[in-house]
This record gives sequence, C-alpha cells and structure tokens, in this order.
Amino acid sequence: VFLAQHIETGFLVAIKKVSKVKIQEYNMVSRFIEEINLHSKLDHPNIVKFYGFFEEKDNICLVLEYLNGGTLFEYMNQVGTLSMKEAVGFLREVIEALDYVHEKGICHRDIKPENIIISS
Repeated sequence: VFLAQHIETGFLVAIKKVSKVKIQEYNMVSRFIEEINLHSKLDHPNIVKFYGFFEEKDNICLVLEYLNGGTLFEYMNQVGTLSMKEAVGFLREVIEALDYVHEKGICHRDIKPENIIISS
C-alpha cells in the first residue's frame, strides 16, 4: 500500500497494488471486478471509501481513502491483551460495518485484525 495525493482533489489516498497475475492465477478476475463494483457503492463511516482503480504494468491499483492510523493487529501487538471494554468498542464498530454490508447482500470474506484500521 502506498500513500499518494489525488491530483484533482488534493486529498491523501492509499493506493493498494494487486497483482494481475495473482488474480488470474486463482481464477478470480470476475470476482475481483464484482467486489470493486460492490465496494464503490458502499458509504458507511466504518468502511474505507473506494475512489476508483487504474492499471499499472502487471498490477491493478485500487485508490482508497487514506486513514491515518494503524491496524488493530499492530495495536494489539503494542498493547497486548485488550480490556473487555476496549475489545467490545472495537467489535461494535466492526459489527456496524458488517451489518451495513450484509444488508447490501455482501459477505466480507477476510475479517481479521490486519484488515481493521484504527483511526480517529
């Protein structure tokens, strides 16, 4: 993932490079495109915004909202075991996002601390 500045808006964005070879290797091209289309329609405060994508050499580059913060995984490695109150707080935010996407008929297949960003 790379930090960049959007030329038109001036906003900081995150650019996530995904290898076309990997996508093709796992016969996931149609699923990947479907997920891009679904993500572009989501609008929820607990879900990173998707701005678009472009192709660069052998990669598809996703342009995402930049969130200044680390992952839940990194945080847990720094602080150790979370208190019940803190764990429930994080879980509540995740459940709100999952409830929203499930209402849209979407099932997130990769919920894990590495994919949960903690930001203000």
